[in-house]
Amino acid sequence: PLLAGARITELLAAAGDIQGDKEKLTAVLMRGNQHHPVDLQAVLAGNDAGANREIQEGDVLWIQAPAMMTVVVSGQVKNPGTVRLDARSTLVDALAQAGDVLDRPERTRITLLRGGTSQALAWGDAATQLQDGDVILVEQEQQVRVFVNGNVKNPGAYDLIEHGGVLEALALAGGTLERSALSQIAIVRGGSGAVEHINLAPALIEGKVTANPRLQNGDQVIVPEATTTIAVLGKVNQPGTFPIDDTRPLTVVDAIGLAGGAEKRGALSQVAVIRMVDGQQQRIPVDINKVLKEGKNELNISLQAKDIVYVPETSKPDWESILRNISMLGFLAL
Repeated sequence: PLLAGARITELLAAAGDIQGDKEKLTAVLMRGNQHHPVDLQAVLAGNDAGANREIQEGDVLWIQAPAMMTVVVSGQVKNPGTVRLDARSTLVDALAQAGDVLDRPERTRITLLRGGTSQALAWGDAATQLQDGDVILVEQEQQVRVFVNGNVKNPGAYDLIEHGGVLEALALAGGTLERSALSQIAIVRGGSGAVEHINLAPALIEGKVTANPRLQNGDQVIVPEATTTIAVLGKVNQPGTFPIDDTRPLTVVDAIGLAGGAEKRGALSQVAVIRMVDGQQQRIPVDINKVLKEGKNELNISLQAKDIVYVPETSKPDWESILRNISMLGFLAL
């Protein structure tokens, strides 16, 4: 019984208030053949007078808890067992109820078993909805012991997740150091002793993963130190040879800077890169004036091992003679 003009809050008070998680409850006001949804959270908060509707004779206020389901979480979690979840819950909710995984997520394999099917899930999956009777199996990924040596920050032995590759092993070792020959990384297979060479320069410098061989138990990854050089000759202040490495691309302007810069008589508009291609000398013109004064950085090409940067003295150099002298001096065999 209620006085005329009573509202939903007074009806709730007369019924002894509500039970359960108030934020998850829903309510419907049934009046004859009509059903009116009620914003129960707004009614309880008291900040929406419109939601707190007036009650009429014969009304029914139906308060419903969310549907529940039972899911089993087993394996490498803090509290394995059966958990009760709201309908439409996800893996995140189930793992939270089970105390989360014991190991680091990246070392954990999670499988959803439903009926006669299985599905791999990623830790943090908040999209895949669970169903009543689902089983979540949390297993520790198998690991292999690999060795990382050479020009890396922390050489040593590391436990790598099974199916992990060279990139993951290098990350465990803290990454490579400067002057690393990334294009000449070697894998020594622990089982057979066979040696494989891979080029990881595109992956580690440009983010373009073209190769990442999987490692096996006992494999060794060796990162050699770069020993390749380029030469800068002609009208520069300190002509000579200079080391280059795969971790930092070296351009023509960089190379001239290593040689102390060009002399006043150096013709920067006539600079050339001399490169051996299929056993033949190839001359690549580079107008440094356009790079420095006009910002045409596309002309400032990256150098390769054994390249020669030549700064001539005149605006009309005798390249035939220059190339002949370079060959005689043996610079192309650096």
